[in-house]
Amino acid sequence: MAKVLKCGDLMPGCNFVAEGKDVAEVMAKGAEHAKTAHGMTTIPPEIAKKVQAAIKHCGIPLSPSHALLVLGPRAFACC
Repeated sequence: MAKVLKCGDLMPGCNFVAEGKDVAEVMAKGAEHAKTAHGMTTIPPEIAKKVQAAIKHCGIPLSPSHALLVLGPRAFACC
């Protein structure tokens, strides 16, 4: 199953979404986003734990065009 992290779940107002095949891929994308968008030069362990806990499991295709073709406009209902 694919994994999804919505930054807005942790930082209200942020629209960034990281998706990946596993938690490690999503965590890497999230860490890069935290550095570039939120100015975090390091990710403290307590923040990393919160981020990991916010990652959701999603059983649908995550490519927007593919999901819409396969599932229609309600493709992202689970996430």
